Amino acid sequence: MFQKNDLGEYEARVGGIRFVCDELPPDAEATVEAFAARYQNGGYAALCDYLIEAGIGEEFPGLDPSRLRFLLGDPIVSLDRQTVTFADHRLDDDSILVVEYEGMLERFLDMTVDG
Repeated sequence: MFQKNDLGEYEARVGGIRFVCDELPPDAEATVEAFAARYQNGGYAALCDYLIEAGIGEEFPGLDPSRLRFLLGDPIVSLDRQTVTFADHRLDDDSILVVEYEGMLERFLDMTVDG
């Protein structure tokens, strides 16, 4: 499931989600399967709700959760850093959105917009 990518990270794709890590945890395959299931069954909606509450509308005016869900695109989940990154979104042409999380998207800690 995991293979080394050009950056030397381990990488796997499950359910439209790209997972990366520097070191493979012992239960990596089970972790990504469970994370993908959580993401698709409420986790993505919770993440979008968090982004609205955290003020992403200040950076990108006129967003509501349903529009945001449409614009974010495919995520990159770093298992090491516990971040979800949206680099290929449709909010604008050059920013990168990073969200720090805990657990299986049970809690969101911080949002950063770079670019």
